[in-house]
Amino acid sequence: MELIPLSDINLKIEEMYDDPEKGYNYARIVVGPLNEGYGITIGNMLRRVLLSSIEGAAPIAYKLSGFYHEFTSLEGIYEDGLQITMNLKNLVVKLEDSDFKTLYISKKGPAVVRASDISRSADVEVINGDLRLFEITEPIEVKMEIFVAKGRGYMTEDEVKEHFAEITPAGAHLRDYITIDATSTDSFMHAGRDLIFIDAFFSPVKRVAYKVIPARVGKSSKYDQLILEIWTDRSVGAVDALREAVAIMRDRLSLFDMLDDAVQYYWAHKEDDTRQVIKEFQHRTSISELGLPDPIAEIIQKHGIDTVEDLIEVARNGNLDHIPHIGAKRREVIIEKLEEWLSARGEKLFVESESSKTVIDIDLGDKADEDISVLDLGSPVEKNLKSAGVETIKNLVEIINSGKLTSIKGIGQKRAEKIIEDIKAYLEGKKAEVSESETTSEKEASVLDNVSIDVLELPATVIKILEKAGINTLAQLKEALETDGLSNIRGIGATRKKKIEEALTAYLQKGGQ
Repeated sequence: MELIPLSDINLKIEEMYDDPEKGYNYARIVVGPLNEGYGITIGNMLRRVLLSSIEGAAPIAYKLSGFYHEFTSLEGIYEDGLQITMNLKNLVVKLEDSDFKTLYISKKGPAVVRASDISRSADVEVINGDLRLFEITEPIEVKMEIFVAKGRGYMTEDEVKEHFAEITPAGAHLRDYITIDATSTDSFMHAGRDLIFIDAFFSPVKRVAYKVIPARVGKSSKYDQLILEIWTDRSVGAVDALREAVAIMRDRLSLFDMLDDAVQYYWAHKEDDTRQVIKEFQHRTSISELGLPDPIAEIIQKHGIDTVEDLIEVARNGNLDHIPHIGAKRREVIIEKLEEWLSARGEKLFVESESSKTVIDIDLGDKADEDISVLDLGSPVEKNLKSAGVETIKNLVEIINSGKLTSIKGIGQKRAEKIIEDIKAYLEGKKAEVSESETTSEKEASVLDNVSIDVLELPATVIKILEKAGINTLAQLKEALETDGLSNIRGIGATRKKKIEEALTAYLQKGGQ
């Protein structure tokens, strides 16, 4: 069967109207005749895109005087927090020029508060102004802030909390934005503790239906006619939603315009790619090959470590301690399994550097029983050494000479080399001179040992993640930044890492004030 020429296919709108009373905008579009099978293919594709990918706006959080969580009930307001939240989910708004907006309501009772009571704004249109939000039953004044944002599809409450950093001004987290944006004269607006998040359904498309009926072309009836029906919440017209869906599909399908380039690249790099794939395949081993206990394997894989090679690199860098829920016992199990796996291949987990191979044979004399604190190794390093039973200079020399320094928790290859350099210089009585910048850095690290990360005024979520990873002081944070240890902490991505670095830099530039 030949393809029907595009010029012979008709597209018409059979019906289109806007119904404020029923709360929807409707359109019925008919397309045909189409080749057999095209009707259901096009109809299903359009339906999926319409329901999941059309941009709309929805409430994502609100603040109401006297309400601290969604289960709050307050004398003078008929509804409780849960009922108000459910009512608010039905609010339909249209944002014109911004991706995020704060809407305000201030009303004295007794009165029913409706969506039409929202203060008017040039770039916000409230579609269903008659929507009942709550009722004030006493002669009191109630103030409310509603935070609306643009988005696509559906987001749970937790996803809303996590993902709206990009929407709020200056890239701040929503909770931070609420705190600085709150009106200072409103006593109930304090530190965002009364902020109530809600799950959000952004899509303006409420329903899509299609059916395919037979169409006749000449003597044959083996053709399709597509009938597509669309209902929206009136913030976007049904025809406009269809237009956007088609644009999204066209944009995604335009990817295949690059097929010629892909073919040329394939033939040009086929041999190199084949070698690389074989090489990578030979050198990447599933984490399951180690035979770790299931709970430990699940924790490691949730942290994004899927191969034995990746885990070896993490262990050698001393970053196992930064993985949540990996304590001393689980760390020992991981180290043991890795050593067994590498030993079978003639390798070692902790490769000794040239400096670590050199045996320290200097006469310790009266320095043997001195505490390792005299070396000024830094609080985190000293703590890790003492946890492993290394208390004195003698203990440290013995473990260096045995080549087991890097097997201690938190002691990677680079850190081990620095420890060896420091103890040699100390024992020889001629501590190497350091540059002015290094001296400043040491003094700074000493001061920062006693300063909590709370002084940086980072978001509470970030503080919690850092503390969970064992980073409680500015010294520990500075060291993690310098060794790229933050990259291995779950929940600290590139954006948060940059903000942490900027906050610490700003603090240090101010002289720690």
